[in-house]
Amino acid sequence: MASCATGQFTAIETMTDGRTALHGDVTACAPASGTAFALAYFGPEDFSAEVDVYSLVEYRPEGPTPFSRFFNSAPAAGHIGVCAMRTLSDRIACVRVTWPADRPATMEPIPATDPLVAKPVNWITTPPPSGFCGSCLGDPGWS
Repeated sequence: MASCATGQFTAIETMTDGRTALHGDVTACAPASGTAFALAYFGPEDFSAEVDVYSLVEYRPEGPTPFSRFFNSAPAAGHIGVCAMRTLSDRIACVRVTWPADRPATMEPIPATDPLVAKPVNWITTPPPSGFCGSCLGDPGWS
């Protein structure tokens, strides 16, 4: 993890194929001070968020690290919270993403203390594909 980081969500767009793209960037406070940050998604009904290896974005050695995430469809609740996470408890920046019924999706910055995103974040270990064990040998979580 980086000892500190700053970041922001910069844009939201509706793609021609109907997906929604969320863009932003994160900067570690010192070159190579961390390896990756994560993007966590919080549903309004969820008690926590989960992040896994697919949620990670590697920091660039210097300067801002851009990120883009895509949503294939709107969630049933019509909105979610998204945070860039420095650690499982340290939020860098958060937004509420809303899909109105008759308009493109929108986003608005929200504080890390907003009830939508002020929930625990858990790391989950995603099992490797069948027959693959390359990175699991040193992981005590694998049996």
